[in-house]
Amino acid sequence: MKSNQRFIIDTQFFKDLEDFTYEKSKNGFAQRTNYQLFIEAILKPDIQIKFNCNEDVFYKLAEESEIISWLMESESETEQTRIYLSPNSNEMIFLESDEYAPNDLMLNHIYLKKFSEEEKRRCDLYGILALSPDNLMRSSSLFSNNGDAMKKDSNAKWSFKEYNKNCNALIIADLYILTRNKKDNLYPILDGLLPKQYTEDFQLTIFTKPVTNTRINTWDSTSIYNYRKEAREYLKEQWIEINEWLNNNRDYSISLVLFSCKNEDIHNRHIVTNYHLIDCGAGFDQVNKRDNSNLTRKGNVITLRASNQTFEKATATHTTTYNIYFPLFSLARNEVILKDYLNTIDEVKKVIENKSIRVDKYTINKKETPQDDLNFINTNRLFSIITLKNP
Repeated sequence: MKSNQRFIIDTQFFKDLEDFTYEKSKNGFAQRTNYQLFIEAILKPDIQIKFNCNEDVFYKLAEESEIISWLMESESETEQTRIYLSPNSNEMIFLESDEYAPNDLMLNHIYLKKFSEEEKRRCDLYGILALSPDNLMRSSSLFSNNGDAMKKDSNAKWSFKEYNKNCNALIIADLYILTRNKKDNLYPILDGLLPKQYTEDFQLTIFTKPVTNTRINTWDSTSIYNYRKEAREYLKEQWIEINEWLNNNRDYSISLVLFSCKNEDIHNRHIVTNYHLIDCGAGFDQVNKRDNSNLTRKGNVITLRASNQTFEKATATHTTTYNIYFPLFSLARNEVILKDYLNTIDEVKKVIENKSIRVDKYTINKKETPQDDLNFINTNRLFSIITLKNP
């Protein structure tokens, strides 16, 4: 399995990056480190790069830029094509003009260029990750392998780490995300992750375990029927509530889809966007095992953590961490991150293929999920990120 995501690079970007890094290198170690990590990430053999120039311009650039020379050497050593040339590439043109409409894969790429103010505005409206040499070198979160993604403060309000939150599709895979108080958990999380301004149709998909009275027995057709009926009603009620919140809190179109899943389907709590992997081995409501009190409801500061932990009596300053990654950039330090990111998308894809119960605006009034789940996979932006390698 590999990623279809690419770095779309403006012809002048590496020259601007090298100039910026040279001028600023004496001012901060962090910028020098970011430069090294970025180079290490793009030299990985699985990373695809597209330049918006022709072959003559590219080879002239290679004479002037050591980074491009390294890329060519890397491609030659691995004997794997990963550098693509495309003069007047639509990937760049759609940022400059409304003449071209981006496809789903374009909305998943990472764009590297010294952007004009209008281009920056359009990047935000499309929810894409676009980086100039300046903010690429100054961002500490791009290459970090962990950190606080979000936390709940003493006023029971969620806050989010400052990082580039641009995205246009979001998957939440959590068996219990709807069984907790949505006002305390799901809604603040959505409010922190969904763009404030956006111009396309945002795709929001939640995979969760329905609450039912019937325990499913695969050998008993009656229990299967009753389970699916109860699960569908539960998801319908949840969909109506969540969709109402979305309509009241965002002024752009959001396609909300809920899928049912079982314990064996989802192994960890994951939040996935086009560019981020936010994972958590523990729940959104941490429990103090000594007195069974719920920390988040007692007003203590609590952040999500990537592994379970037994908590002692907490104070108002007690915090834990919830890991956040930019998978393509994390390649520089840990190749497992990109693998986990792709595996998560593939994991929920298999839930859909296994005829999971689906509720969205098209199926809300139907008794059974129509058998067009493959079409849903083909039209979901995040699934366009992965390609299964040929055996």
